[in-house]
Amino acid sequence: MAGSVKNNPQNRPPDNDWRCTLYKIIFEADTPAGKLFDEILILTILLSVIVVIFG
Repeated sequence: MAGSVKNNPQNRPPDNDWRCTLYKIIFEADTPAGKLFDEILILTILLSVIVVIFG
């Protein structure tokens, strides 16, 4: 694990790992899955604020 961090300046997981896929979805909004994640996150936050205000 320590060797992969030294060889990876962006501190990203290896490309063949499930963590890389999750990283791309969460932190890279230029992918369709990343955009969907962002939209769902924003809607969830807005819904929770509405529930707190009117709940």
